[in-house]
Amino acid sequence: MLPESQQKNLAELRRSFLDPALKQINEKTPLKASYSIDSNGKFLFSVINKPLAA
Repeated sequence: MLPESQQKNLAELRRSFLDPALKQINEKTPLKASYSIDSNGKFLFSVINKPLAA
């Protein structure tokens, strides 16, 4: 469960949890993960396989 401060403050949630987690996923796995926020404030996540190096 997230601390209450992160539940109420989107910028803090992104800075202290989402961005570091996605950075680790992208650096240490064969996946490429990203997110965006739609007009209703909902998170949309995308996780795909990284292209293989030729």
